[in-house]
Amino acid sequence: LVYEEIGEWLEGEHPLPEPVSKVEGLEEQLRLQDEAAERLHQFRMERGALELETIEPRTVMKDGTVADLVLVYKNRARYIIENFMIASNGAMVDFLTKNGRAHIHRVVRRPERWPQIRDIAGSFGDELPEDPDAPSLSEFLMRRRQADPDRFPDLSLTIIKLLGSGEYVMAEPGGVPFGHFGLAVQDYTHSTAPNRRYIDVVIQRLLKAVLAKERTPYGKGELESIAY
Repeated sequence: LVYEEIGEWLEGEHPLPEPVSKVEGLEEQLRLQDEAAERLHQFRMERGALELETIEPRTVMKDGTVADLVLVYKNRARYIIENFMIASNGAMVDFLTKNGRAHIHRVVRRPERWPQIRDIAGSFGDELPEDPDAPSLSEFLMRRRQADPDRFPDLSLTIIKLLGSGEYVMAEPGGVPFGHFGLAVQDYTHSTAPNRRYIDVVIQRLLKAVLAKERTPYGKGELESIAY
């Protein structure tokens, strides 16, 4: 299935894509996923998750050479995957914690450059609290998206840079959660893309060991080294 085709169909812009019509029950499954993703999204937004948008160029290849660049925008199909991945990563942390296994968290700490973020909000006539507060920033971003959707990707990129980069840390069951400021969650990891991130491979191995009732494949020292 193609993001753009499914997204345009879910948004009512195009008829049912042919690949969907060929599989019995797939249309109903996709609509159920769309509803579930929307509920997950609303739940995260109520907790103060930051909805940022950046424009990503995708290369179009023809005969082995780059023929064009196409801008990729978020749509409902991409929101399904995004929300399911966030939920899956949180569920993975919960599962490993309940089974007493040390693991690795993906962390975005409270932004040290919050004063600069406040200055940006102030330039638009908004006021953010003195201490970093994700719900307040989330509401400001929603207002800006509605007021100026064309320039919102530029604002998003600026905020992303000021929030700072994420990091990995070793986490023990029962320890103080580090939190992910941008997603407004306390316990988060990376586990859904073992084809392109090594941390995801590590988390999958930890999961496999629990399910197989085997000893953990990584000691705490090893996890600290990998996270670093």
